[in-house]
Amino acid sequence: MKKSLLFLLLFALFPLLAETEKETDPLREKASSGDPEAAFKLGNDYYYGENGRKKNTHLAAHWYLQAAKKDVPEGMYNYAVCLEQLSETPGDKFKAFQWYQKAAEKNFDPARFRIAGFYSQGLKEENGKVLIRKSPASALEQLEILNSRDYEPGELLLASLLLQPGIPPARQARAYGILTKVCARKQYSPAALRMLADCHYGGIGCEKDPEKAFRYLTSASERGDAEAMAKLGYLYEHGEFGVKKDREKAFQCYRAAAGKQHAMGLYKYGEALFDGVLKEEGKDGKEAIKLLRTSASLGCVQAMYKLGTIYESGLGGEEANAGIAARCYYEAARLGFAPAQYKFGEFFAEGKGVRTQDDGAAFYWFRQAAVQGHPAALRCAGIAMLEGKGTDRSRTGGLRLLQEAAKKGDVTAIRLLETMR
Repeated sequence: MKKSLLFLLLFALFPLLAETEKETDPLREKASSGDPEAAFKLGNDYYYGENGRKKNTHLAAHWYLQAAKKDVPEGMYNYAVCLEQLSETPGDKFKAFQWYQKAAEKNFDPARFRIAGFYSQGLKEENGKVLIRKSPASALEQLEILNSRDYEPGELLLASLLLQPGIPPARQARAYGILTKVCARKQYSPAALRMLADCHYGGIGCEKDPEKAFRYLTSASERGDAEAMAKLGYLYEHGEFGVKKDREKAFQCYRAAAGKQHAMGLYKYGEALFDGVLKEEGKDGKEAIKLLRTSASLGCVQAMYKLGTIYESGLGGEEANAGIAARCYYEAARLGFAPAQYKFGEFFAEGKGVRTQDDGAAFYWFRQAAVQGHPAALRCAGIAMLEGKGTDRSRTGGLRLLQEAAKKGDVTAIRLLETMR
């Protein structure tokens, strides 16, 4: 509360603390006299650091607020953006949400798009009080309105949500119609082409068409879509959907995606350099690890896992460090990556890189990976149930998991079952 109050007090004083302006400043004079258009333009000058004014987000927010109070929707929106940037407190985030709502009431589509984002995440105070209830249905409602208004960012986000796994096929098919509508325009984001390629790749709302999928993906990649570059790299690497295998082209695509800071592009490029599959002058193991770290920081679970293996074994010139390895595995495990869940369980079982050996924690993580069908995790969870380590003893449940592991080809599980006959 004190932090938020301090922010508001400082914010109120900032116009008084502004840098000294030149003696004649027609724009400032008009803005000060209550001209909303001048206030908005002055806000832009401070926000972007243009027309001889130094960049100052606090001053920009002050002038955007003056425009917002005069019912300028762009001023409302930009003021809300400044509030989000200048303060991390939930209370100020909620005030931003309220200004977005006011701008949306005036049919300012970017504001409605931000409202959808708030509904998809929800917002709570530090004490747990709900300020905005998380509501995917409300988020979708806002996106549907934006779709009806042909607001492209809303259309693309709606289409991407409809294409998520687990969505009923009939609803998924709507994505194809939305994307076809977007791509019929003279100008549109290459992301629409990339998602349209996904539709033709999977036969979502249309017939499977490998040639169209490849053509759309290539076009999206040529127009600068980083995810399309990474997906095209995958097709070239594995030779899927009628695309001829070409590792050189695959790595070109991954390199291009990495250059745009795409998480999977960074991972694939870094992995190829680290493993020696790709050799480039001036790029050694340490450079590859930097790429992997960047990929991990962007949320790539494969990169987190790869870093875990590097620090566990001390590869690429890095010293072995079980603690760092455990943290890498944990980050990927908590995001649902089964191989990392298994490894993290293994670390708890052995007391490696964690505070203490813990059979209960080990079983928990083995079980998480086992649910996803990870063979070694199925075997370890099965053994834990048979022995009652970290969980209740259950011969029936343990044998069932061992049998599942054996069906998936786990050699140790197969041998164990043979000895138990």
